[in-house]
Amino acid sequence: MPRHAPVANIARWVVAITLVAQPARAQVRDRFAARFELGAGSMLSTFQRNDEAKGFGVGLHGGLRLAWSLTDALAVQASLSNWVFPSRGGAEAGWVFAPMLGVRFEPSLGSVGQAFLDGNLGIGMTGDERALQVDVGVGFEFMVSPSLSVGPVLRYGQTVQPDTRGEGQPEPFPDDARYLLGGLSISLRTAVEPEVRRVESPRLPAQPPSPPVLARDADRDDVPDSEDLCPTVAPGERPDEHRPGCPVRDRDQDGVSDDRDICVDVVQGLAPDPLRPGCPALDSDRDGVADHADACPEVAPGAIVDPTRPGCPDGDRDGDGYSDSRDRCPAQAETFNNITDEDGCPEVEAPTVEIRSGMIELQGNPVNFVPASDRIIGRRSFETLDALVAVLRAHTEITRVDIHGHTDDRGDRATNLELSARRARAVRAYLVGHGIAPERVDAHGFGPDRPIADNARSVGRATNRRVEVHIVNVLPGAATPPR
Repeated sequence: MPRHAPVANIARWVVAITLVAQPARAQVRDRFAARFELGAGSMLSTFQRNDEAKGFGVGLHGGLRLAWSLTDALAVQASLSNWVFPSRGGAEAGWVFAPMLGVRFEPSLGSVGQAFLDGNLGIGMTGDERALQVDVGVGFEFMVSPSLSVGPVLRYGQTVQPDTRGEGQPEPFPDDARYLLGGLSISLRTAVEPEVRRVESPRLPAQPPSPPVLARDADRDDVPDSEDLCPTVAPGERPDEHRPGCPVRDRDQDGVSDDRDICVDVVQGLAPDPLRPGCPALDSDRDGVADHADACPEVAPGAIVDPTRPGCPDGDRDGDGYSDSRDRCPAQAETFNNITDEDGCPEVEAPTVEIRSGMIELQGNPVNFVPASDRIIGRRSFETLDALVAVLRAHTEITRVDIHGHTDDRGDRATNLELSARRARAVRAYLVGHGIAPERVDAHGFGPDRPIADNARSVGRATNRRVEVHIVNVLPGAATPPR
């Protein structure tokens, strides 16, 4: 009996270690595992049916096994195995490739690792031959981490072929092969988070809670009176960040706190100054336009306001009583002689135009414009255009004319092209507005591209800034216009 006591003690220790370590393993292992085997070995010629196996050298083995755990100790697996045995005599090497299915028994030793025993059955392929393939493996895998185990493996394999002998025939060359290999098993397994089990401690009789000690807060603003600089005044929606429990100061009660209010004693009113928080907008000239928006903050506009300058009076540079915005000649005073006194321009001899060489010449009476603009100015300009209207009305045989706009060479060419086109269209608009049919008048701009004088001189540049009227179409059979 005493002889068996050490064995019994060892058995009890193994069982105890397994039971204690099992929960820790169960906390981290997942059901799916992938294993790789690498090994070397030889044919078992002693068990062969002849001595052919003696002609093979040391063989190599590689395998991939994918396992799915049914329980903590039992799994099913699919395998791909390959054995290669080089020939010693220079003949063709022997090899077997086998897909197999099997079962695996893998009792755990907790954090140390797990032993395993597996058996697999499948089809062995050697060249063009197919045969039953069996292998059995045993080993131990040491746990490196919850997801990696490594250890030794010993594997026995056999390729089984059916007996092809005929009656009375001698025994044929055996197809069966048996081999024993040893190597390394590497197991990869997905780790999962451990399951935390809550263990409730015995409940003790509940103790009645201590009554809370409430600090005094007279204004109920959640700031204790001991810390509240305004204990009887609630801060409201705008507490003062520098004075706990107090509202921000706003002496004029205009909604702008004193720390931001430039006019702390003046209500900003309905028209606050955007440049001075808490202040009403200034209107120095009392014209109803606040200074920040008034182009003339010190000058009241009077009865007539300049439409282009808020808060400014409309100018009258020539002093003829017509504001510049409606004066056709803002730099020339009106001559009050009951002849077109309403245009703001002095009266001079009416200009004439003449039909000559395929053009309606303006006879040295240019159409003038505001600089860099298509706005026509000057009474003389309008009188010239009126004369042009009269010629087109009188000569209906002229079915189409083309207004050409030109500039000098100063400035950007593209800008001048666009400006000359706008000026030509302005002349066309005047003619159409005074009764000339739109289809009789075209307009084009040529910018500085067609000078008729030297742009190096101011006189030449003034000459090049011009409008020309070209006759394009005349009714067939009509009398030739005057030359």
